[in-house]
Amino acid sequence: AAAEPPGPPAAAVPPAAPERPAAVEPEEAGEQAEMIGPYRPVQLIGSGGMGQVFRARDPRGGTFAVKTLHPHLVDAADSRARLRREVETMGRVTSPRVAEIVEFDVDARVPYIVTRYVEGRPLLDEVRTGGAITGAALWRIAVGTAEALEAVHRAGVVHRDIKPGNVLLEAGEPVVIDFGISQGVDDTRLTHTGGGRSGTWRYLAPELLEGADAGPAADVFAWAATVAFAATGVDLYDAPNDAAVCVRIIRGDHDLSGVPDELRPLLADALAADPSARPSAEALVKRLRALRPDSAGLRVSSGSGPAVSTGGRMPDGRPRPLAPIGPYRPLQRLGRGGMGDVFLARADDGRMVAIKTLHPFLPAEFQAKDRLSREVEAMRRIRSRNVVELVDHDVDGDPPYIVTRYVEGTSLLETVKGRGPLPRDGLLRLAGGLANALAAVHEAESVHRDVNPGNVMLVSGDPILIDFGIAYLSGASRLTQGPVGTPGYVSPEVLEGKPAGPPTDVFGWAATIA
Repeated sequence: AAAEPPGPPAAAVPPAAPERPAAVEPEEAGEQAEMIGPYRPVQLIGSGGMGQVFRARDPRGGTFAVKTLHPHLVDAADSRARLRREVETMGRVTSPRVAEIVEFDVDARVPYIVTRYVEGRPLLDEVRTGGAITGAALWRIAVGTAEALEAVHRAGVVHRDIKPGNVLLEAGEPVVIDFGISQGVDDTRLTHTGGGRSGTWRYLAPELLEGADAGPAADVFAWAATVAFAATGVDLYDAPNDAAVCVRIIRGDHDLSGVPDELRPLLADALAADPSARPSAEALVKRLRALRPDSAGLRVSSGSGPAVSTGGRMPDGRPRPLAPIGPYRPLQRLGRGGMGDVFLARADDGRMVAIKTLHPFLPAEFQAKDRLSREVEAMRRIRSRNVVELVDHDVDGDPPYIVTRYVEGTSLLETVKGRGPLPRDGLLRLAGGLANALAAVHEAESVHRDVNPGNVMLVSGDPILIDFGIAYLSGASRLTQGPVGTPGYVSPEVLEGKPAGPPTDVFGWAATIA
C-alpha cells in the first residue's frame, strides 16, 4: 500500500515508538537475575518488539551486551530464524565502528546474541539532554557513522534502521548497534509488511514508504537525517503524527539551514528523492575526509573493558620484560581471546615461535586444559605445509601452553581490508592452498570448525591455516554445545545445532574464498 501524496499513507498509521525503558538493576529490584547461558544480567538497557538487551557479565567478570527474545516469542514460528539472520548479517561486518558479535546460541532454551558492550550514551539521549552538537564532535559523528555504513555495505548488508537511538557515543566516537532488522542485499526478507517499511518512520527513505525494498541508498538517507538531527537538535521531518511525517519525507520537505555550511551540500545529496542519485557510503567517507582531512586520523575506542597490560613499564620508562613461559621468553602479545593469550616468543635456541597460554582465571567448568589437550592432539596428527605446525607443548605447565611455528605474514582478513579483493592468481593460490590444508586436517580425522579469513595467514601469497582452538577429532565427545565458530562463516547445519564435520570446514572454505 504505497503512500500517495499529498494525502497521508493509505496503510494504517503505526503507533508511536515506545520510550526507551529505564534501566533496571535486578538486584535493586529485589529479583534474582536469571542466567542467560553463562551470562548474568546486571541491567536492562533496552527493549523492543522482538526482545530485550541486557548489560551482563560473563564468568570472568567481563561486561557484554546480551540480547534475548521476549519469552512469548521463543517458540514463535519465525523468531529464531530472525535471530539467526541477525547473527549472519552481523557476522559479515568487521569494523570498530560496529558493535561486533562475540558469541551466540540461537538453539538455547532462551536464545541469545552477545555483542561487545559499548560504554556510552545513545546519540538520541545526548542531543535531547545537551542540545545540538557542533564543531569537531559533530564531524566525528558524521565521519564515524559513514565509516560504519561503508563497512556494512562492503559486507553486502543493509542495516535498515539507522537512527540516533542506534548510534552510541563511546568517548565521543560513534558505534552503530542493533542489526535486528538488517539483511543481506540479496536475502529473502523475513518481514514483509506492505513493502519494505521496516525501520523507524522519521528516518525511512521515501522509496521505502512507497513499497520498494531497502538497499544501501536507504541507509545513506537515514545517515543524513541522523547527522542533521545531531547538528540541529530536532528531527529533520518533525511533524505532529506519523502520517504527516511520511508526507514530508515523500515530498522532500526538509530544512537544512541549521546544518553547518560544509556539511549541507553532502546531506542534501544524501537526501535525494531518487535512490540512484545518492552517494554511496564510500563516497560519503571520501568527501567528508576531503573537507576535513584530519578526520581520517580520528582514533577509535577499542572497547568497554580495561586496557590489558603487556608487562607495564619500569621506572626509567623502558618496557618491563614479560615473565618466561616454560623455556620460552615472550617478546610481544600477538592476540587475546576468550580462552587465552598468544605471544611472539624466543626459544632457547634463538628461534621465533608463537606460544599460546590459558587465562589463569578460567573456571573449572570451562575444561580449559582438556580443550588445550584436544588442540594438541588435533594439531600433532596433521602434516601439511599449509597448516601451522606444532613445535612444543606443556598442558600441565604453569601456565599451560602450546607452541607453534611463528608465521610471519598478514592475515587474509587484514590483506583484503587493506588492499581490496585478491587478483585472480592470488585467489587461485588461496583456494588451492586452503583446500590442501583442509584435506590434511580431514585426513587426520580432525575438524577445524573455524575456517575464516582471520585464521588464514598469507606468506608470500601462500595460505597457512592457524588456530585450532576449537578443533576436535572426529568421533570424540564435544566439549562445547551449540553453534561454535565465527559468525558469517558457520555452516547452516551447525547453526541448527547439528554436529560439525568436514562439510562444516568446506562451507567455511567457500565463504572465505568468496
